[in-house]
Amino acid sequence: MKMSTLLVGLTGVVLFAVYVLVWINRASPTVVNAALPAAATLLSAIVLVFMLNRPQPISRAFPVVFVVEKARLLPVIIPDRPFPFDSLSLADAMRHVDPKIFEPAQGQGALDLILSLYHEYLQKMFVDDLASKQFGTWRMKAERFVDLMMFGPMSDSPSYRSKTITVDELERIFGKNRFARVHAGIGTWALPPDTELQIELPRMDSRLGVIGTIRLKNRLCEITIQTDQSFIGVGLGKYTPLVGLLIDKAQQEYFTVQYITRINVSFPWYRIGDPDMVPYREWANAIVEELSFSFDEDSIWSRTKDNFLLRRHFESVYPRVPFGPILMTPPPAQKQAESKSSAK
Repeated sequence: MKMSTLLVGLTGVVLFAVYVLVWINRASPTVVNAALPAAATLLSAIVLVFMLNRPQPISRAFPVVFVVEKARLLPVIIPDRPFPFDSLSLADAMRHVDPKIFEPAQGQGALDLILSLYHEYLQKMFVDDLASKQFGTWRMKAERFVDLMMFGPMSDSPSYRSKTITVDELERIFGKNRFARVHAGIGTWALPPDTELQIELPRMDSRLGVIGTIRLKNRLCEITIQTDQSFIGVGLGKYTPLVGLLIDKAQQEYFTVQYITRINVSFPWYRIGDPDMVPYREWANAIVEELSFSFDEDSIWSRTKDNFLLRRHFESVYPRVPFGPILMTPPPAQKQAESKSSAK
């Protein structure tokens, strides 16, 4: 038993004994007049402790950018851009499940399809990215280096129970999200035992526009991941000179789609000294750091420039032919059709 727990228990016993003693002697003005100021002082001290030591919330906001091929409305991989490959591969996996998912419905424009479809895609990417790091226990530790990221269970992880959300449960929670049927990695997600996961599909808000929400809530914290539509434009934007394309050519062949992600974490003021507050706060902070590191466009752009400059340096020493965006491979049925067309 921890010393703090023992002291709290002894203090409770002493206060209860004092209360009983005062109650027994409540007919004595001397006892009552002495007890009331002491009780008021103790109450004031406790109130001040909670008022002045509120747990600090965690907030983070960052943009997420997709580069989309106009011809097939699929995401593309930009050379030197460290966007998570597993997240981009979800699009190709979903297209093999439903070959028409990236095709606009009759009367629907490509821009309308992209804005709504990629918003759902973004929510699925976030959950799958977190699940791939927290599949066995929620007490995971990540270590990031220049060209390497390592993650594994903390030494105290066996002491903490986990609530594991299965692949089927995740699909049910995603509801009508069009990417619910595919997943990266194992597909299960380990959360603290009392955590509830809620996912709201992108919807129109009268004040904020189109927003989507992922919410994780338990007795010690609440994490809200809100995604907002930002803009969609033609071309590759700031990536155009990096891939060696003319602006006109890039505008003819690609879209750039941006969403704003806002993560807010709050902690109840009345549980600042809960023994589990530290590990729960570490868990919440790990979620914020993982999503911002993997998907924050500002960070990705900074690392892309560094990678590009390094590659150009090596090309000056070892010349090679530059290459542009890497397109997703067509599904088997489409490959066969293209082969037959070529043969004809």
